[in-house]
Amino acid sequence: MLPPPPAAPRVSELQRIIDLPRVGDAGADVSELYRRPGGTQTLRPAQSRALAHAAEHGGILAPVGVGHGKTLICALLPVAVRAARPLLLIPASQRADFGAQWAVYSAHWHLAPNLTVHSYDALSRPDATAMLTDLAPDLIICDEAHRLSDQTSTRTRRLARYLA
Repeated sequence: MLPPPPAAPRVSELQRIIDLPRVGDAGADVSELYRRPGGTQTLRPAQSRALAHAAEHGGILAPVGVGHGKTLICALLPVAVRAARPLLLIPASQRADFGAQWAVYSAHWHLAPNLTVHSYDALSRPDATAMLTDLAPDLIICDEAHRLSDQTSTRTRRLARYLA
């Protein structure tokens, strides 16, 4: 009997993320796919790329820069991937701003009518496991995902258990 082949070396999560394929700057404007009749806004190139790749691949890791339109990506992403039960996690301090931006965007874009928005702090509460189970999200959007970087935090462990 032959010995088993040597185990492949474990790649760190950071290295796995670094090794993900990069998306170039080229790409078509997909504004027409999401714009409401009479809407006048146009997607920025980073937004079009993010939504096009999410639609093609069923999700994305999008390290989009400050001021490049992450909020609108978050609002349109459930539409792009046809999510039935999307959940958006944002910092508690951004909830009011997100609501105000949602109101403006809804005049121009077909936004996800079924998007549930919770703060990262909600994941730290004792009822968060039940909340995740009850919502049963088929898409979880993490705006400011670095809020989940502490592997020992309650919120990170709770979300990881749900995903597992």
